[in-house]
Amino acid sequence: MPETQLLGNIRYVTDTDSSIYDLGEVEGGFDSTQLRDYIAQYGTDGYDQLIRALAYMVTNATNEYVKFLTLKKPETNAAQA
Repeated sequence: MPETQLLGNIRYVTDTDSSIYDLGEVEGGFDSTQLRDYIAQYGTDGYDQLIRALAYMVTNATNEYVKFLTLKKPETNAAQA
């Protein structure tokens, strides 16, 4: 098993008693110091791997959203159009 370190995080709001946050709101990002250290250590190759991993996550989220829309009832999709 490889040793890993946390580079960033993504969370979403599941419960709130404040009007500042909306349920389902997504938040997160990178710790600036950790990100700079990562780029300094791994350079262009590391940056390339990071961007590929982020692109994969976006593609995966998009695919899941498309599946969600496809599984919805046609009348629901038509009402949103």
